[in-house]
Amino acid sequence: MCDIEGCNLSSHIKNKCILHSDDKNKNIKEFWEKINSRIDEVNKSYTKNPADVKDFNSEYNYEVYKYTFNEVRFPDSTSKSFHNLNKELNIYFTNCVFTGKIDFNLLSNAKAVSFNNCTFNNDIVFCNQKFQDSFLFEKCTVNSNIKFQNIVFLGITSFIGTTFNKKIEFIHSRSEDLFLFNSTKIEEIFIDNTFFNSESNFLDMKNKEEKDLKAGNIKNRESARIIKHSFEKLN
Repeated sequence: MCDIEGCNLSSHIKNKCILHSDDKNKNIKEFWEKINSRIDEVNKSYTKNPADVKDFNSEYNYEVYKYTFNEVRFPDSTSKSFHNLNKELNIYFTNCVFTGKIDFNLLSNAKAVSFNNCTFNNDIVFCNQKFQDSFLFEKCTVNSNIKFQNIVFLGITSFIGTTFNKKIEFIHSRSEDLFLFNSTKIEEIFIDNTFFNSESNFLDMKNKEEKDLKAGNIKNRESARIIKHSFEKLN
């Protein structure tokens, strides 16, 4: 059996199941079949009426409005990665590693979305999405470029404590609630035609050498203006 607490899947290699193993040669088709079979269980129990919630005892905490991926090692993806997970659920990724590209655009109907202490080793793109609730991307490590294009953040948005080792971009997007970017490490940030209609916080941004972010890391005037305006509002 897998030695991850709460997981009842058979061991794949080194006492880890195919979901939790970091084996680079694991069967990608089988991996996604396991993921989607778990998602199908969520779909069967899905309800908007809390009185109808069924009790589940499993790693993924099946509850109304909630689905958690815990310590999953995601291999290279397919275009249908989360094709069944398209409901008004709160979706959490905790301590996960993403080796290849993942299509997160299929989470468009999600309510709150959270990435906590996750690692990304390939480029990430969020495009043409509206997040109805909070979007939390905290204490993660991004070893690739990440882009948010044509995104609406309606709830609290937080990147607190995340390290971006390459470029992060916000293009044609807007935030309607708190936008928190403090205590991040940034290699390069680019903001274009993006609006923050509530409070934004960019304090304590550092580069990878733990030094204050320099002008050279801020790649256009609009980015500099937005960050400067945030500093002025917070004195």
